[in-house]
Amino acid sequence: MKISALITAAGKGSRIGTPKLMLEVNDKSFVNVIIDKVRRAGIKDVVCVVSEETYKWAKENIKHCRIVVNPEPEKGMITSVYFGAMQINDCAGIMIIPVDHPFIKSETIKILLSKAEENSDSIIKPRFEGKSGHPVIVPYKLIKTITKENFGDGLNDVIKKSGNRQVYADVNDNGILKNINTKEDYNNG
Repeated sequence: MKISALITAAGKGSRIGTPKLMLEVNDKSFVNVIIDKVRRAGIKDVVCVVSEETYKWAKENIKHCRIVVNPEPEKGMITSVYFGAMQINDCAGIMIIPVDHPFIKSETIKILLSKAEENSDSIIKPRFEGKSGHPVIVPYKLIKTITKENFGDGLNDVIKKSGNRQVYADVNDNGILKNINTKEDYNNG
């Protein structure tokens, strides 16, 4: 079962003061940390969606993935999923990974891939101590129902309205819950 990875990284990072894809952990940008983990877990097809403002930086600093520009990032993450998915073909599902989740483990990604293999028409979500987080795997067919007309709905609404079953994978990884939104989050990462 082929799963592609889509990293949403088009946000301005206004609360933290810099685009999150440029933030670093252990001298490596968040986006490259995530790409390495995804590829170690066995996903070869990786797309990273960036803003027009960060495209030049992305072309110079991001390796081992296709870079796509989201011309409308102010309309929410669903727009990055839409523009990224337009560049993905021939897969069963898409793992959506927000760039502000660099602390997920490769092992968690492998667990999610295994769960997707068993539940091909379901949305797969990781769960740590009863709380769900990121990344999620969404069936390709469902992603392709996103249009510019339903940008206002948001990705969670599209998923809820789809009627697709949601399957949780319990993981020993609090990184699924650690999203970096503020300088405090970043300093305590």
